[in-house]
Amino acid sequence: MPTKFPIKTSPALRGALAMRRFGKEQDYLEAIFAAYWERDDASVAELEGLRPVASALGVDPDRFVALADSAEIRQELIAETDGGLVRGVFGAPTFVVGKEIFWGKDRMDFIDEELARRS
Repeated sequence: MPTKFPIKTSPALRGALAMRRFGKEQDYLEAIFAAYWERDDASVAELEGLRPVASALGVDPDRFVALADSAEIRQELIAETDGGLVRGVFGAPTFVVGKEIFWGKDRMDFIDEELARRS
């Protein structure tokens, strides 16, 4: 359990939407989950703390922060959040496979099983 819990997640979530534009959303999510949940690094709660993540992924940190803080991304996060609420999402990380909802990073094995079952 991280020392600082809970943290504000909207900057990290906006960062994920920004990284989607760079084709690096999955790598970004893995990096921030590892930073917070495995290394107890709460700096990912702020855009400034996400700069090193962007840089490590080969994305210019200034471009990343500007995009993550833009009105476009802010509005997209509102729309994504509203869509998640309609589907029954109540926290992050949440994964949806078909109509099944999986909450928490520790549920990845269940997600793999569900995906294999559907193959």
